[in-house]
Order: sequence, then structure tokens, then C-alpha cells
Amino acid sequence: TATLPATVTSKATSPSKGKVSLSWNAVNGSEGYQIWYIKGDGSYKLYKVVGAGTKSISFSNLPSGTKYTFAVRAGIKTSSGNIYGAYKAATVTVK
Repeated sequence: TATLPATVTSKATSPSKGKVSLSWNAVNGSEGYQIWYIKGDGSYKLYKVVGAGTKSISFSNLPSGTKYTFAVRAGIKTSSGNIYGAYKAATVTVK
């Protein structure tokens, strides 16, 4: 059986008006990351899947003063499919 990937450490910032940057640490053995956002009802919605070399993503044209929560988790491929580590959430209010 495969070992679950380690949990990422993530950080969200709003470096300028209407923008949010989400970054995370590399996880050894990870073959990619899932980027999720958390909706108002608390449910997760998949935004994007990125490769192992990606360690950040930016969002733009967001309304100022709006609070967003994003989550990242690392994944690996196994013979029986992909498995993922735990979500790591980061919350930010847009400038």
C-alpha cells in the first residue's frame, strides 16, 4: 500500500488590490497538488490540479473586502489510482 503524502503548509496573501496569492511548500514524492476553495456553506470545490513543480497560484479581479478560504493537498499516483494527503486551508481578505 502507498503512504499518504505529507500535508502541505500553505499561505494566502493579498499583495495588491483585487489579487490573492496562494503558496505552499513542496512535499517529497508528490506528483501534483489540488487547489480547492471553500464555499460559504463550508463545502470544498475543486479549482485546479497543478503539477509537482508548481508551488503557488494567483487569483485576480477579486472584489475588495471579500474573505476567501483556499485549501491545498498533495497527491501521488498509485497502481490503483491517485491518493491525496490532508487539506491545508489558508484564509485571506482581499485588499
